[in-house]
Amino acid sequence: MTDDSWIPRSLAANPSAPDDLLLAMAATGDENTQLALAAPRRFRRLRLPAAVAAALAASPHWRVRSELTVCAHLPDDILIRLATDPDRRVRVGVVVRPQEVIVSPDEHAAPEVNRFAPEAAYASLVRDDWCVLQEEFLLSPDIPDHLKREMERELLRRPDARLHDEVQLRVGTDADAAAAHRRMLAGPDPARRRVALASSRFPPPADLVADLLADDATRLPAIGRVPLTADLARSLATDDDPRVRAAVAGNPTLPLELLRALAADSDETVTRAVLERPHVPLDVLDSLDRTMDTDAYTRVVDWLWAERHDLALVARYAGSRQVRYRRTVARMPGLPAELVARLAADEDYPVRLILTENNREHVPTPVLLEIVRRWDGYTAAPMLRDPRVPDEVIDELSRSEDPGFRWRVFHTGRLNRHQLARLADDPDPALATAANPPPPPSPEEFRARLDDPSVSVRDAAARHPDLPVDLMWRLWRRFTG
Repeated sequence: MTDDSWIPRSLAANPSAPDDLLLAMAATGDENTQLALAAPRRFRRLRLPAAVAAALAASPHWRVRSELTVCAHLPDDILIRLATDPDRRVRVGVVVRPQEVIVSPDEHAAPEVNRFAPEAAYASLVRDDWCVLQEEFLLSPDIPDHLKREMERELLRRPDARLHDEVQLRVGTDADAAAAHRRMLAGPDPARRRVALASSRFPPPADLVADLLADDATRLPAIGRVPLTADLARSLATDDDPRVRAAVAGNPTLPLELLRALAADSDETVTRAVLERPHVPLDVLDSLDRTMDTDAYTRVVDWLWAERHDLALVARYAGSRQVRYRRTVARMPGLPAELVARLAADEDYPVRLILTENNREHVPTPVLLEIVRRWDGYTAAPMLRDPRVPDEVIDELSRSEDPGFRWRVFHTGRLNRHQLARLADDPDPALATAANPPPPPSPEEFRARLDDPSVSVRDAAARHPDLPVDLMWRLWRRFTG
């Protein structure tokens, strides 16, 4: 007997499946069938009719509702409904809903930006009592500030709330925040003590320093925050353990001469801590090995990224010899034209690439053309559609020996019939097929494929966008008996 469990998965992934068929699948109430509907729409732009989304949002299975929160382009009313779901695992999915609709590399297209959720959905979560959701809510860069302030006020009214002291430390009056800081540092929970030590608002109280330094759970973060005497600073900066030297490198009260000595440390853990120290003096930063982090394309300098709106500060560090700082600045959207011009002339290719990805409109044309000739990542697609890229460059890339470039220009929609005809004979069979797609199978051919002994053949036929609707329904009836 043939196992037909593949049928819901295949039909759910067919972009031409009619709304009434998708709704029939959702209406079964079967968890596996409903998950099959959500799976191909996870982070994807695959169509999800409003009635089907509503049926999945009413599913009795929390996993289905949770999966729905990461489906692309959900109607606002569905997201608002999910934000009030009785299961907290579903509600937190609304809070952390990804902004970008992730597109797999084989689709050769750039991601589109989608809103996280409507404000009304977030508003219903302000008084949620789950501490995990509260933490995600307050940390999210996409939830409106006024709603975060409302949640903070709500937590401040509840001294028994787990996050009460953390919020008090962040936004309370000096007296209330200092008291919360002390409670957290003196309490039994090492995780809360580390959170308190991560705050730059207050140094640890003097009477707690000895205990914090003696506790293995808090010693290293405490070293980075406790007020340093001259003797203690010297002792920590010359400690045999590189983790200790790295921790003290981040201490804001460390004397400059000791920081300079640590910048020359033989252990990379220590010099990396100097590199990442907030507001590290530029001369100290530039004394570090210039090859450090040259392979760190995606890593940003966290403290500088957090202060990206201070353009004077950003401009100073954009002149650093350390490429990780310049790449961090290049990643900041909306840079002033003069700063874009400076970074566009940077000797480091990744700086110019990252700058073009995030500030393309102001990048000089020669730099844009250099990047599109060298870069075939997914962010190349919007660059190639830029009207400043002439047709001659598109033609040049369509003849590239690298199939990645040929795919990119194919998806720009800028190729003429002669270029498409050339790609129809491309050595990459998938590209040749895309440039000159064969006629769809006949209904008889589809029937034969749907009855093929190979499940991969049947699956491909069921997912084919030209599969006749009557055959889709026939498959569904076969599955449901």
